[in-house]
Amino acid sequence: MAKYIYKEKSWNRVHATRLKLGIGAVILCAGALGSSTVLSQYRLEQPVGNMVAYPIVNISAGYSSALYDSAGNEEAASPLITAMLGAGLQGKRRGHFYGLEYAADTNYFLDAEAEEQQINQRLVGYWGTAFTQRQNLDIGFEIRASEYPRGYENPLDGNHNTIGDQTGAKWKQYQAGGLYVLGNDETRGKLELAACLTCLRNDNDDYQYRDSNIIDTSATLLARVLPKTHLLFQVAHSKFEYTNANPGDFTDGLDSTEMRYLVGAT
Repeated sequence: MAKYIYKEKSWNRVHATRLKLGIGAVILCAGALGSSTVLSQYRLEQPVGNMVAYPIVNISAGYSSALYDSAGNEEAASPLITAMLGAGLQGKRRGHFYGLEYAADTNYFLDAEAEEQQINQRLVGYWGTAFTQRQNLDIGFEIRASEYPRGYENPLDGNHNTIGDQTGAKWKQYQAGGLYVLGNDETRGKLELAACLTCLRNDNDDYQYRDSNIIDTSATLLARVLPKTHLLFQVAHSKFEYTNANPGDFTDGLDSTEMRYLVGAT
């Protein structure tokens, strides 16, 4: 789904604005990773000048089925525990939020093949302002450093055993985007225009053929039919480009585009 930058409206409890993969993203990502997680997150805020600082403490438990053993063979699902620590700083101006947030998490696999744990890091910055009561603009960026500690299946060149691999399973994601909104929750209709650039870069030069850029754009029209119910119509376009593709590479000729259409209610 098209990436969004979104805004939580409750100021009583701090909610960080962040890049979001659109409707259904959590379900899609969990399915793609073969994992299921139950989350519990609490934030304690502390005023800092005209802003609010808050810690992030997240403990979750679940399982993952997309795992490999030390020989590179896919194994059955393993329970796992994920621990996340971080902090954020958030302010509010003219009805919109701005701030920074950093968090790091690690997974503890509970089966016998869990030889190591990885640390994933994420830095998010965002800024929002209101031109008028009915015209809003939010922009933001995200930097993410991740690792596959238990292997993965690459459709381009088969299965990989990354247990003990210090470089081949590490990658970084850079993301920047904006969301323009015409209208608000009080109007009968609202138009949202979103654009996002995602850059994926692998740390190991031997895997540079997998480096890619993704450009997402979308337009969403919401029509209020009940006081708290809107019909939703969305058109989204994505362009996938492998930046280091050369003749004969795995990624040669795989650049592509796609269109998506969504009708629903919210």
